[in-house]
Amino acid sequence: MLCEVEVLPLTSPKQRSATAVRAAADRDFQHWLSKATQRFELAQEAVDREYGKDATFDPHRTTEQSPGAPAAVATV
Repeated sequence: MLCEVEVLPLTSPKQRSATAVRAAADRDFQHWLSKATQRFELAQEAVDREYGKDATFDPHRTTEQSPGAPAAVATV
């Protein structure tokens, strides 16, 4: 939780243009999509090599990272 103290006051958020917001959302979406894709590829490789624990863990990590992409776009 954030709290404001006299020595370190919180600043007000700056207004951003629609173009800047869209660019940030696109950048974030691409980042999270890339991370989820990498995790999925690692999971596929683990399955191919029959690495049991990794083969089950990497899809789990993929689903953990995937919500970041739609969440970034939903805030636009």
